[in-house]
Amino acid sequence: MSLKYFFAPQTPLVIHLARWIFFSYLYFYTSAACQPPDSPEGGSYKPEQTRYLPGDKVAYSCKDRLTRIGKEIRICQMTGKWSGSTPFCDSPTKIKNPGASSDPNREAAYAVDGSPTTCYKSKNTTGNNIKVYLDQPAAVNVIRIYLPKGKVKFDVDISLKTFPTTSVPCTSYERYLEENQWVTLECQNNERPADYVYIRDTSSQANILAVCEMEVYVKDDAWCKNSPELFIPNGLLEVSRNKATLRCLEGFKARDNTRVVCEKNSWSGPNLQCEEILCDAIVGNETLVGGEWLIEGNARKLSVGIKRKLICRSNYHIEGKPQTVTCFKNGTWSRTSATCVENKSDKPDRLRIIAVAVGAVVILVVIILLGLTIYLIQKKRAREVVVIYKPGEDGYAPSSVTNTTGCSDSEYSTVYYDAMHNAPYPPTSSRPRPSPNLEMGYSKPVDDRGSPSSTLVPKKLPADIAFGSLKSSALYNSMK
Repeated sequence: MSLKYFFAPQTPLVIHLARWIFFSYLYFYTSAACQPPDSPEGGSYKPEQTRYLPGDKVAYSCKDRLTRIGKEIRICQMTGKWSGSTPFCDSPTKIKNPGASSDPNREAAYAVDGSPTTCYKSKNTTGNNIKVYLDQPAAVNVIRIYLPKGKVKFDVDISLKTFPTTSVPCTSYERYLEENQWVTLECQNNERPADYVYIRDTSSQANILAVCEMEVYVKDDAWCKNSPELFIPNGLLEVSRNKATLRCLEGFKARDNTRVVCEKNSWSGPNLQCEEILCDAIVGNETLVGGEWLIEGNARKLSVGIKRKLICRSNYHIEGKPQTVTCFKNGTWSRTSATCVENKSDKPDRLRIIAVAVGAVVILVVIILLGLTIYLIQKKRAREVVVIYKPGEDGYAPSSVTNTTGCSDSEYSTVYYDAMHNAPYPPTSSRPRPSPNLEMGYSKPVDDRGSPSSTLVPKKLPADIAFGSLKSSALYNSMK
């Protein structure tokens, strides 16, 4: 129980301490990450990443016919910087002649014929040597030799053809090689120009000096031994012996200057900077109305790769596609036709419907009124009265035709007809009053076959002769 009581309070403290150590290490580990290293002109490195953690390695290589001068491997350190310096990719200088050796009978030209499979080999003696002449005098920087496997020991001197000849030690090499391989030797005293390179076997015992291929790399005044040690946030340099060109990382661009140059083994030039590429706040060529392009995620800047989505207000809707745009490397947004369009109001449609309905009602009323008017006109016409005078039984017209005074019932045998329906008045209806003289209607019969001057011939009318309309007569008006 005592042990349990003793350790119980300490457990949370240990856990908190472990967490603090872990997160502190994680913070410093990730914050110490290296950005991509500089690369040589004419070369590259692998793997290529946007971010390297401490301990990550890159391996450099050069293109064909170029040689890497410098270390192959660089390591990302906890300081956020890379170990060593950026190697160069150089091309060898021209060789003036095939070369000369201590043994004229041996093919010294094999050492500079461009093929590592053919080699110069001296006799098995001491003091063997070989000379390789340069096309023009120059300061020798690096010598690369392809050596066969075995034990090798030699010195390399650089010499200038003067009188007397002056030689300067360049470097020495001694090693047992387990396989054929290239050996890169850097000259220590490389300020003075030289005419040839002199390789001399320094073994104390008899030995065979074998050289399969040799390359010489020289420098001039516009040449730097090491790459520029410049740290450019979000940028890297592509370096050669005489210049370094700025290349910004994805999402960034060079502000003003892009190059520094080498002068007398020293780098000089303006301050190089990379600034972030940001897209414009406006998407497209027109200002959006009725909506907004919202940034997806938690980003606060319109950086390269950021996406924005179109959101319209409640009374707007989206027309066009796509609804999402992306910020490109050139600082422009991806193309889109999406926009916010205001919803059409229902009022115009309702008013239009009401107007159509009112118009239909008005037309219907007009039609009804027109029909009613026609009906009334026709009905009015139907009230016209045709007066038919029946002649007497003997076919003679009664005297009431011209004189209605004192007519008997038999003589006054007039029948009234409805002109439209051609139907007589019902028998039950009251007999119309005697017809007055037709002064306003017809002043004389329609057919007067008798001679008006003759009193002997009666006026004989055919049966059912109509005297015409009495619409304007007092009789007609009295029948309304």
